[in-house]
Order: sequence, then C-alpha cells, then structure tokens
Amino acid sequence: MRVLFMGTPEYAVSVLEALRTLVADESIRVVSQPDRAQGRHRKIQPSVVSTYALAHGLALDRPQQLSLLKAEWTHFAPDLVLTAAYGRILPAWLLALPRRALNLHASLLPRWRGPNPIAWAIYAGDRETGISLMEMARGIDTGPVLEQQKMAVEPEDTLSTLSARLGALAGQVLVQAWSDILVKRAELQSETLATYAPKFPPLMAKLDFTQPAALEARRIRSMTDSPGAYTTWNGLRIRVAPAELLPGVMAPGQIVPKGDAWQVGCGKDTLVLTRIQPEGKTWMTPAAFSRGLKTEHPVRLS
Repeated sequence: MRVLFMGTPEYAVSVLEALRTLVADESIRVVSQPDRAQGRHRKIQPSVVSTYALAHGLALDRPQQLSLLKAEWTHFAPDLVLTAAYGRILPAWLLALPRRALNLHASLLPRWRGPNPIAWAIYAGDRETGISLMEMARGIDTGPVLEQQKMAVEPEDTLSTLSARLGALAGQVLVQAWSDILVKRAELQSETLATYAPKFPPLMAKLDFTQPAALEARRIRSMTDSPGAYTTWNGLRIRVAPAELLPGVMAPGQIVPKGDAWQVGCGKDTLVLTRIQPEGKTWMTPAAFSRGLKTEHPVRLS
C-alpha cells in the first residue's frame, strides 16, 4: 500500500512512527508545512515532521501550494491519504486521488471540530477526549467516523502533555484499524452535537482575574507550552506557568507573597503562581522577580 502522509507537529510524528511499522518506508511520501520562522529568534526551521522525515530518509514534500505537486502525487498513486494535524484544508482533487482519504483527529467528534481541539478540551474542562479516525470531506472535520478511542483529560494536563499522549493514542488507533482501513465502514456524525475549536485569538492568552481561578488555571494549561498565557504588571508582559488553585477571597489581581510564589486573587478562589517569565527574561520564581526590582514590589496584576 502506498501512503501519502500529511502532518506537521509532534502529535503527527507519533502517527508517522506507527505508520512505518505497517508499510515500507519506500511506500510512504511525507508532506508537511513549509519551513517557517520559529522560536524566540525567529530562525527559519523545518516542522517537527519534516525533521523526522529527513532524519529517517523518507520522501518529503514541503509545498507552499499543494497544486504544485499534483502531477507528482498523481504519479505516486497513493492508495491512502492520511493526515494528522497537517494544518491545511485539502482540495477536492487531492481527496479524490487515493482509494480513501482519512484523518486522525484529536477529539471525540463531533465535539471540537477544527484546528485546536486539544486546547479547547482543556480550556472547557472536559474530563475526557480521544482520537477519531475519520473520512475527510469538504467540510472541516465533518466526515464519517471509522473508529474512536477515548482518553481521560488529567487535572494536570497541559497542551503539550495531552498532545503527546493523544499522538501516541492516534498511532495505536491506526495500527488497530489497519487491516481493513481501506474498506472499514464509517458512521455519519451528529450535526446537532457538533462544536468547533478555532485557534485561540491573541487576546485569549491574557489572564482575566475577574474570572474563577479554576477557569484561569485551565486557560494557562491550554496554552502551555505554546503560545503561553500571560498577565501584565506596570505594562510589563509576564508569562505564567501552570498554577495551583487555593480557596480564598481576594480582590481580582491582588498579589500576596506566599514563600517564593504569588497568591493572586480571582473572581472565585485564588491562583498560586510558582513560575513566571517576565518579557525578555528567563523563567524564575515570583520572589526572584520581586527581589530584582529597583522600585516597589508588585501588589496587583492586570
């Protein structure tokens, strides 16, 4: 079987690793997003999937436009197009190219269709999520589902940790479904139960201390390690690591030192911030940040 595999982040690497246990490397053609500026210094770098493919000698395409490779992919004649967080909507001609076009989506469809399902599951406080192996259609994650497997969302899960565990589960789902993957029956999704998971707008990364502490703790975890949740003090942007919840009544944004940490008031209960990263600095404890100030110590975050 020839497979055109399309993926970009770490989540997709786990799927690609599983795929290589099922078919020979010569029968896989990898497609990933073009190299882009990444990191603090905005250095041009390949995607995680591209890096993996290059390291293992897999055929790799990184097109700016998918149509530029239509002739090559038609000649490759894949039996299966398989995507895992590729990051683009596929055109109709590409969906029609193989015997079947499938996607390993990181949610229990129809909940959290769209490009950001893992983060939304954390932010919404879902107790479980999972993997859906689905047929690709013209809509966004609207196709029939072949198979699903559930996974608990742990209280301490971040976007990074849950993505890693879901990637591993996606690889397992692929292996389990492989024997009849080209003919396995799929069931239509319920449109009435569908929810959408768009990318977070930039302002959503800013903590809102008028909200319950539990919600703000989920906001932080849903954006760890990237893009990162933040607050501000005197105009200085401060990234925040996953925080602890503590019962209490304090004014929203009010800071009370608690050892090396800050206890911060919220609309309900409080957050205990143990690690922060002031703009232009490395990660540190709030106490270390306070000691380095030449002015007054922070008393309120905004």
